[in-house]
Amino acid sequence: VNAGNGIDLDGSSSYNVIENDTIIHVSHVAIISAYGGDYHHNVIRNNLLHHNHTHLSPQNGADRYLIENNVMYYSGLVNADATGKAFQPTCTNSIVRYNVIYADSGNPQGWRGILAPTVMFSSAEFGVPKNMAYNRLYNNLFYGETDEGYPVSAIQLIDNDRDKGTRIEQNRFVNNIIAGGTRYQVMDENGGVSDAE
Repeated sequence: VNAGNGIDLDGSSSYNVIENDTIIHVSHVAIISAYGGDYHHNVIRNNLLHHNHTHLSPQNGADRYLIENNVMYYSGLVNADATGKAFQPTCTNSIVRYNVIYADSGNPQGWRGILAPTVMFSSAEFGVPKNMAYNRLYNNLFYGETDEGYPVSAIQLIDNDRDKGTRIEQNRFVNNIIAGGTRYQVMDENGGVSDAE
């Protein structure tokens, strides 16, 4: 299976607007910024993302993003070897609002034990600490339903490399609807994520 992306913000991609797009059947991530770039002040708005492996993943240096009014559903239905996510951020100082983030993954394979449509994580992959910090997430719907018979959480927090200086902290969850989880609604995988409200 090839690991292609839909829209890939690379290098120092900043001050971009990704708006009113429909992205489907992407085998890796529909919209991604990854691997240690210097990405900032990007707007991702009014997009319809469905039937992709993972829909939206601003990470590894993504800063001051505005992510609003997107609809994401049916993730994990392209690659047969790993469970995709609807929303997989590792970003800082960003606003995530008015999104519908729904998953009914048809694949029971758990990547690092992750069974949730929204996974917020930090790691020191590639030797660079990546944090999920100082974000504002409000008026979103996070829904973690599955019909495959295995437990899921609506949101999962994972601090993969706390011992290497990574962190998940000072994120504010306000006025969201978080539902459908058959395991937990919000799961702190490591038991030590600080200051998430």
